[in-house]
Amino acid sequence: MNRSLRLFSVLVIILAASLFSCESKQKAEVGKAGETQQTAGPVVDVSKQMPLQGPYKKEQGNCWIVGLPQYENSSDNMKEGTRSKLVLYEDGKPLGPAHSLHDDIRTKGGGRYSHWTDTLYFSASDNSDPNKNGRKYSFSN
Repeated sequence: MNRSLRLFSVLVIILAASLFSCESKQKAEVGKAGETQQTAGPVVDVSKQMPLQGPYKKEQGNCWIVGLPQYENSSDNMKEGTRSKLVLYEDGKPLGPAHSLHDDIRTKGGGRYSHWTDTLYFSASDNSDPNKNGRKYSFSN
């Protein structure tokens, strides 16, 4: 039993060190195009973000929509509910969670979004009108 406890302790230490290492790699300064920025996930190249063209149409509640027909082949759908790799940004900061239920976007908002078939359903981080809040929206795919 004593040997098992030591082995378990070693595994916990290794796991903790691994997690710390991953966190350290994600810390980078927000910069101009071509530089990296801190994100909730992997480090993202700012130059790969594309502007999300408005105006955005009010769907319901906190939800706004914009068409993305050119990205329909990589979107979520009934067969593949988490296929989309699209990341939505508000003033360069990633929003989320992605793949959110449309009802959660409508009722909770808070930056939730869903790239569903040919449409992006999303909410601003503070549930404001993205057409009037003065923030820039962009995405990477």
